[in-house]
Amino acid sequence: MPRTPEPEVIISGAGAAGLTLAIDLARRNVGFLLIDKAAGPFMGSRGKGIQPRSQEVFEDLGVIDRIVASGGEYPVVRFYTDEGPVDRPFERSGPTPAEPYHIPLLVPQFLTERCLRERLAELGHAPLYGHELTGIDQDDDGVSARIATPSGERTVRAAYLVGADGGSSFVRKSLDIGFPGKTLGVRAAVADVRVDGVSADAWHRWGRARTRRCHCARCTARTCSSTWGRSPSTWTSTSRRRA
Repeated sequence: MPRTPEPEVIISGAGAAGLTLAIDLARRNVGFLLIDKAAGPFMGSRGKGIQPRSQEVFEDLGVIDRIVASGGEYPVVRFYTDEGPVDRPFERSGPTPAEPYHIPLLVPQFLTERCLRERLAELGHAPLYGHELTGIDQDDDGVSARIATPSGERTVRAAYLVGADGGSSFVRKSLDIGFPGKTLGVRAAVADVRVDGVSADAWHRWGRARTRRCHCARCTARTCSSTWGRSPSTWTSTSRRRA
């Protein structure tokens, strides 16, 4: 059996960050291995906002058109108050040479990642799911990664290992790289659900009086829910916050 050339880069994590890096390496003819311990792509929405600067990156990667086609602009924010619902449109400004994309897009993460996988496939590559990074040995010349695969463990040598494996990063913990943060003092639950009687033409928000000063990106409401999609029959994402 011929020996497979070892990659120059191992990317642990095939989410949006790992896929973006993989596309950039692929178009530059840099050998890489993109792995993820999950059995397949994550199908929830997670993040839904595509900011203007991210759209510039997606244009450079050749995926902006399909990203736009997968979602749309943010709808009006509908606040539910004691006096009844109040709609507030998102503030928008025109494009400038320094910021050509000026409108954030509302696209669920699983569709964003699907677009990135399609682009990666066009470049002749695909993520390896069911491949879990289990060990790292680093020296002056590179890194040896131990990977558990469906057919057994293998060791792969590369010049670089990139940790794109999320909040509980195995790479970061193995290298003892800190991830300082701040506890917000709230409990949150995020779910993808279907809701009867809630239209998809608005970003729905419920809460107390503070909700009237709430902006979508920095909501302080105690209970929030949001819907997205081009059709009332599409997905609905709901999050709840409690003190």
